[in-house]
Amino acid sequence: MSWWIALLAVAVGALVWRHLTVLFFSWTDEQIHFYVAHRLAQGAVLYRDIDSARPPLVLLPLEWLIKIGCSPLVAGRALVLGTQIATAGLLFWGGDRLASRRVGLLAALLFLSSPEVFARVHYTGIHLAAFSVTACVLFALMERPLLAGLCFGLTVAADQHGLVVCGVVAALTVARRPRDAGPFAAGAFIIPAVVFGGVWIAGGRHLWRSLVGIHLFHLRLGQGVAGQFWSSFTPWLYEHLYLLAGAGLAVALLRPSSRVVRVLLLVIGVHVAVVLLMKESVFLYVAVIAPLVTLLAALGFDAAVARWPWRRARPRLMVAALATLALTAGGWAAARSYREGLDQRPYAFLPHLLHGEVMRAQQLDVARWVDRESMLPGSGTIFGDPTIVSVLALRSGLRVSGELADLNPVWVEGGSVSPAEIVSRIERDGVAAVISPPFGLVNDPYFKSYLFACYSKPRPFFPPETGPGSGLPSFIMVFDHLQGRIPCSP
Repeated sequence: MSWWIALLAVAVGALVWRHLTVLFFSWTDEQIHFYVAHRLAQGAVLYRDIDSARPPLVLLPLEWLIKIGCSPLVAGRALVLGTQIATAGLLFWGGDRLASRRVGLLAALLFLSSPEVFARVHYTGIHLAAFSVTACVLFALMERPLLAGLCFGLTVAADQHGLVVCGVVAALTVARRPRDAGPFAAGAFIIPAVVFGGVWIAGGRHLWRSLVGIHLFHLRLGQGVAGQFWSSFTPWLYEHLYLLAGAGLAVALLRPSSRVVRVLLLVIGVHVAVVLLMKESVFLYVAVIAPLVTLLAALGFDAAVARWPWRRARPRLMVAALATLALTAGGWAAARSYREGLDQRPYAFLPHLLHGEVMRAQQLDVARWVDRESMLPGSGTIFGDPTIVSVLALRSGLRVSGELADLNPVWVEGGSVSPAEIVSRIERDGVAAVISPPFGLVNDPYFKSYLFACYSKPRPFFPPETGPGSGLPSFIMVFDHLQGRIPCSP
């Protein structure tokens, strides 16, 4: 037992080190959530004064931490680290209850040391979904429908990306024992009723438009996923080949007799299938099932050790261990090669280090760069690429025009938000500059004519050629509003 404790302590220490070494903004969506939570801490009402496509439990914990004095960045990363450790504890408890103490310890260790956890340090809300989904599956397997339903409700209020898994769990619960439908439904209703009801009472009248209406285009299934999805999913598969091998062992050695394995396979398979069918799906959606994959792998590795005891099958176990090491090394080498081919820069062999190098290459210190060139307006509001303007707003004290910090370019392309509505909102809010407008807007004739009519010639700013930030995908364009024409229209 002491060896297990030592290994888990090393894994937790390494994960804390990872968080500390990348405590800066990168090219991710987390700063969008930070800005929205920051505005909530200043008194804005969610889904009334400021829009967000994220459910309340992604934003409200951030708001509370900011109110007690944490910076948005520290608050978000602390929530990520805490959720990761809590998920490992949940896997330990679930593995211990459903199989054995060894399975629980191994599942926790595999999860904490996986490349997925070291890569997923940014606050996107997906960690909350992974935790609640894992809890929902475990409680269902233990035949505790009320608690499983509560976790279903927690997923609804925290992140919609886990609803497929929870939906499968709900169907399995009812099919296995129909009388459990009542407790499960009651649990699933309680948390959303409290959370969404509280937001509605506080004044958030745009709940449907922000959380459901904006995402409806995702329901167009059968169109497949884009190349951007595979550019992330392919190296992820390479990096986690050893976990997939463990899952394969679980299927080969336990599936006929183990309900746990059958259920885990079903929920993982259905979730991945739906993600692959969704219109404009992104790789982040797959991360929800990472804890379940590690639990399945732990069951497989434990089953192999139990089937071939060390004293009687030492050569066979040695061969299996060497094969697993070779598979792991080969997968990590393939992942590094794939990433180097995409980014045209060298990376470390260990994915735990590689992802830190990617984050540093995509370090988004645009506030310092742009301030140095005096490219920000002295007053008014700013609009543009949400990833960029949210950082600028947090660092400079300026506000995002029309409270559109959480504007996904895909929504413009999908027709969920019209360019005319965007122009009307930012003009009413006194926009002073547009900074790298979202790609979907730049290609729209109406918005393009608006830029030409109402802004001066853009000033480009290029990220550094070497060092932190050199891997950012594009340069920054700053369009200054013609102040004599407010409000302005094409």
